[in-house]
Amino acid sequence: MQAWLSHRISVYRSLMIGMVTIVVGIALCATLINPDTPFWLVYIAWGIGGIGMGMTFNTVVSAAMNFTPEGKEGATSTANGIAGSLSIGLAAGLGGAIANHVQFFGGSLSDALGIIWLMAGVACLACFYIVVRRFSI
Repeated sequence: MQAWLSHRISVYRSLMIGMVTIVVGIALCATLINPDTPFWLVYIAWGIGGIGMGMTFNTVVSAAMNFTPEGKEGATSTANGIAGSLSIGLAAGLGGAIANHVQFFGGSLSDALGIIWLMAGVACLACFYIVVRRFSI
């Protein structure tokens, strides 16, 4: 889908659509903290978030390569790979540390997930800021 869209919309628009889709997925996942929310909603939420992540990740990699000076493509590709791996490890580690910290002080898993989802939302806002500053029309 992203490859098809990349010929029809700008990098800025693709990133914004992808990030808005991720935020919608995060918001839907965050509603699962409420025990009255049906569990099947997680499948829809992760599906929506996954579509946004696929659009955004592929657009970022393509944009980085497009803005790379000739002869430096290998360094950019390596930096993209390292940044992707590092961010996954950092997010998983922070999420685990938050859950452990909240449990240590007597909080529940719902409390920990609330903090984690809030941090994910803040990270998305930071990404919106970066995209608007870097790629705005």
